[in-house]
Amino acid sequence: MQSAERLPALDGLRAVSILLVVAAHWLEPAGVRWIPGGLGVTIFFFISGFIITRLLLAEDTRHGLAPFYVRRVFRLAPALVGFVVASWLGLAAFGMHTPPADIAATLLYYANYWNVYGIFEAHGPHTIIPPLAVTWSLAVEEHFYMLFPLLVVAYRSRPHRLLAVLVAVLLGSFAWRLALVLGVGLHALPNNRIFMGTDTRLDSIAYGCTVSVMAACAQRPDGRSSRAWLHALAHPLAVTAGSLLMLASLVVRSPEFRETLRYSLQGLALMPLFALLFWRRSPATALRGLLEWPPMVYIGLLSYSLYLYHFLGLALGVMAGADQPAGVQVALAVCFGVAGTLASYYLLETPLRRRGAAWAERIAATRRSASGGIAPSRS
Repeated sequence: MQSAERLPALDGLRAVSILLVVAAHWLEPAGVRWIPGGLGVTIFFFISGFIITRLLLAEDTRHGLAPFYVRRVFRLAPALVGFVVASWLGLAAFGMHTPPADIAATLLYYANYWNVYGIFEAHGPHTIIPPLAVTWSLAVEEHFYMLFPLLVVAYRSRPHRLLAVLVAVLLGSFAWRLALVLGVGLHALPNNRIFMGTDTRLDSIAYGCTVSVMAACAQRPDGRSSRAWLHALAHPLAVTAGSLLMLASLVVRSPEFRETLRYSLQGLALMPLFALLFWRRSPATALRGLLEWPPMVYIGLLSYSLYLYHFLGLALGVMAGADQPAGVQVALAVCFGVAGTLASYYLLETPLRRRGAAWAERIAATRRSASGGIAPSRS
């Protein structure tokens, strides 16, 4: 069983990913369009797969998944509901109307396909991208949360089988993107169909799951091959190759490449980095020092709220500074976004996450007691 201790470098990676996304969106009004915000989302997906798999493998799931899902609900729902209310109120203050159907798509986690088919709307005197549209990536992750824990329970005692399933997902997702682009045609597909579809982006999460499951296999007596793979991935040459692969995924501008192979290459490129940081537990380096730097860890802790509210801040900043220079709009976006992020994190996320964790522990303790079990060690 893996340990689920908190990894500061993981929060630092969350900070890197959210800073890419925020910078790409906030600087766009100023004409800056070269920041790879999409890569930030891909890193988020990888982190989600990695950390959720670690948590599931470290948890006693013999008595069901209810504690896990309770923690997930209390981790995600409070900030999301608060964001929906804040978006509705914020847009209303500027004479904008948020359709109930958009709210339903957000809260019921089908915002990604709602986005793909251009259904999100914002009615009023301003032309903006509706803030709720940013929740598309949460829908992809929620679909993952619905399905993957069941696989972990089914294959918990046979992680090598789970690893085989994940490899099939990685290959299948790439094959499906290729089939869509070559079969249907890139120009015939709806805008962002591949970028935002759960069926076309699930492998970005599965790459993170794969590293976690490899680590679980490596800790078993029969895990020699997994240990060998992880040591190979953590080798400096593999890390360097991964960095070059990531660079290539950003430099090649072919639309067909970007919508088929790019996400696979980025997932492969991140695997050596995670093996180096979280399997080998490399000693103090400049990279680890940056990722574990307290301000980076703090930004990582705020990343979920910041992901939501930076986009609302952008919408409010553009509307509030409609007749002002781009620099003023960016400054307003920063003010609105940071204020919303801090309010959400300290007033909603933190207290309700703690309450959810306490409730989940009570459920787990009750079930252990009912079955005569003993609480597992959480080293």
